[in-house]
This record gives sequence, C-alpha cells and structure tokens, in this order.
Amino acid sequence: MKKLLFTLCILLSAVFCPAGPLDSIEWTQDGRPFDWLIQTSKRISAGTVFEGTFQSPEKTVQGLCIVGASNVRLELNRKEIEPLIGRKEKIFALPLRPGSNKIVLALSNGESASIHLTPVEPEYVIPTAEAQLTALRRSIEHLGSTHKDYPATEFLQALEKLEKNPDANGIMEKIRDLQFEALVRENPVLDFDSLLVRRTARTGLPPNWKGNTGIKRNGYNNEIVRLKLNDLSLETVYRPEDGSVYVGDMCLHFDGQKMLISSISPKDNTWQVFELNTDGSGLRQVTPDIGADVDNYNGIYTPEGSLLFCSTANMTGIPCIGGTDNVGTLYTCDLNGERSYDRWIGVCYIETDEGRFDIGAVLIANGYALDCARYSGGRYRS
Repeated sequence: MKKLLFTLCILLSAVFCPAGPLDSIEWTQDGRPFDWLIQTSKRISAGTVFEGTFQSPEKTVQGLCIVGASNVRLELNRKEIEPLIGRKEKIFALPLRPGSNKIVLALSNGESASIHLTPVEPEYVIPTAEAQLTALRRSIEHLGSTHKDYPATEFLQALEKLEKNPDANGIMEKIRDLQFEALVRENPVLDFDSLLVRRTARTGLPPNWKGNTGIKRNGYNNEIVRLKLNDLSLETVYRPEDGSVYVGDMCLHFDGQKMLISSISPKDNTWQVFELNTDGSGLRQVTPDIGADVDNYNGIYTPEGSLLFCSTANMTGIPCIGGTDNVGTLYTCDLNGERSYDRWIGVCYIETDEGRFDIGAVLIANGYALDCARYSGGRYRS
C-alpha cells in the first residue's frame, strides 16, 4: 500500500485531493506487482494490462489523465468508463464508491503512455452541459438586468429549450452557439469588434520555472491574426518572414494602436522584444541588443511610458535544474529614439530603496563593466 498525498505529488506529477482524499493505491501489471512510483511513463507492449486498487473514504470522483496511448480501455469496478475527452490526452472521471475500488487499464498498442491523477475535479476542467447552462443563464439574466436594450427574453427562451434535454446529442455545440450569440455578438458590454490573437501550429509555452530561453526559437508556423467577432473570420496582421520563428507574448498598448511581441533577432538569434502597429506595419526592435549571450523577452508597457521586460543580462542559472537554463530578471528600459547602427538604444534601470539607478552607470562606476560607445553612444564617459 502506498501513501498518495506526498509520494504521488513528486513522482506522478499531480495529486488529486477531493473532500476525503484517497488513502492508497496498489498497482499490478499483468497480475504481477508493479510500482508506479518508480516512473510516470514507460514503454508498453501490445495487450499490456494495469490493475489498480483505490481506497476511498467516501463517495467521490477521481480524475485520471492518460497521455500518449491512442487506444485505451478503462474499467472501474467492472464497468467500462468512457473518456470525457479523447484526443492526445484522455481524461476520465472515475466515480469512486466508499472503500475499495478496482481499476483495470488495458493499452492495446506499443506506444509510451503516461498516467496521472488530475489535480482538480474533472467537472471544473471540463464543465458538464448542466454547469454550462447554469452559468449561461446567470450571465444572460445579469446582462438583462443591467442593460434594458439587451434581448434577454429571447435568449432565455432559447436557453430553456436546451435545459429541457441536457443529454441530447450535440448539446455542447448548441450551448456554444448560444453563448456566442448572447455573450459575444450581442453583448452590450463589449465595445470592440475584433481581437488580436496568435495562430500557431505549436504553442511554445515554457514550464513555470523557466522563461522563453527554455523553449525552441523556431519551428512554429505562427502568426498574429485579427479575429473578427461578427463572423469569427481571421485576417493575418503580422507573420515572420518564414513563419517559423516564434512570435508571441503580445501586449497591446493603452491606446490600442500598437503592441509588443517577443520574437527572435535575425542578427544573432537572441530573444528580443519588438513593437509594431496593430495593422502589422512599423516593426522595430525595442530592447537593447547587447550580445549573443543575452536574451530579452516578454515585454509590457508601463503607464509611465517605459518598457518592462525579462532579461538574462544578470547571467544567473536556475538553481533547481543545476544552472542549465537562465534566470529571467525584470528590467525597465526608457527608449530615447536614438539609433546606433540598426538598433534602438535604451537605458535600463533598477529600482531600490535608495532610488532609481541606471544599471550601466552603476556597473561601469564600480569597475564591473566597460563603456562600449558602439552601444551607448559614449554616454557613460566622463
């Protein structure tokens, strides 16, 4: 018998803690004891069967996620369970009874599979039709009570038809259609008609302990597009020259006329922050290009008119992974519009209890760096 709450948290990547947490789980593989605590995924052969026994103190629902196996059969207490979703990741909701519960998992191909207990109740991850309808009713009623011209009566009548049969085929699609009409197209609160979004073949999201230096710099086939809310059509706003290099971390300016993005400098393959107009024109790099070993990314505008962004200029490795990736530290940069070669030059500052200091001036004054006139224009020379 294995204690879940601590061990699975470390070695199975996620632990589920409902009211009345699971006390133990004991696995066997093809009738022989198998310790899932050794690893979260393994190479499996055709016909492999895993059996597990859950001990639950009360009636509850346990989420289970299986990644990497295309053909999975799962039984709980001799009843086959269908996945809530079944694409690359299959998520199951296991209705546990008080006491012992037996799960049998059969994988009928030779792919590697990873099995995880989900950290939250499945209904919060994948809402049921009933939950979606309840939330939609609250939204429609609220908009109707606060905006007299909003057609709440019409939408509530359509909602009532769906509420009569929440188990009907295609119900989720019908709910989404009504959500779009009631909460997007006819929403009186929305004072805009389009959204700027990133369209990509792969997401490129770093783990929460890393920054952009922890993901690939190209291979995305991505672009920034305008999503029109009236018909959900897409219009390309900006696409990198070959579409491959990353473009993302969008930040819209307060005036709605320009935005920041993270992308890759063609000069030295570093991460940099760029600015462009919301029509896709006027692309320019706005972070200092100070060498091939310094990356700048994920910039945002500040109300004062400066730029706040992450940078690896502090040259520090992430301790928990042995320094194999760089720590991103927040910097501010006041753009002065001065050009040096093909770069825009800025002044970066650090905030302390003693005031706001020019980082370059402090480092040079204390002998930790030399002024490079090529980049600074000689501003630090006395």
